[in-house]
Amino acid sequence: MATLAGRTLRTVLTSFSAITDIVGPRIQEAPAEEMDVRLGAITYAATGGGQKGPAAGNTRGLLPYQRGEFMIRCWSKTSEEATTLYSVVYESLTGVGRHSISGVSVSAFQQLGGETIYNDPDDGTPAVQAVFSFEVKT
Repeated sequence: MATLAGRTLRTVLTSFSAITDIVGPRIQEAPAEEMDVRLGAITYAATGGGQKGPAAGNTRGLLPYQRGEFMIRCWSKTSEEATTLYSVVYESLTGVGRHSISGVSVSAFQQLGGETIYNDPDDGTPAVQAVFSFEVKT
């Protein structure tokens, strides 16, 4: 079952034309079994590092939030193309100040640690992967 943070991440990723111009609709929660990731794709999975609670500085407990942490993988035919896609995703997400999506506020995107090259163990398809965190407030 997708969390609010997971559904919101997909909505944010698909809101950037710089991303969808490259991958089209190929953005989904991992695993991507039904999708040819060699055409350029983005998959994401929760890392288990998220939190829930009242918004920071909000002593009345209003505006509950989720802090999501997700591993994002940017796939393509070559590691160079995957790196280019990752750069577009990074610039798009970290350039976001605050999004409002269907009454939900999304903010504070940041990369946690560095990015690495990942190769699918079955067919060797390359991806650049990194962990991002962000806040979702309702």
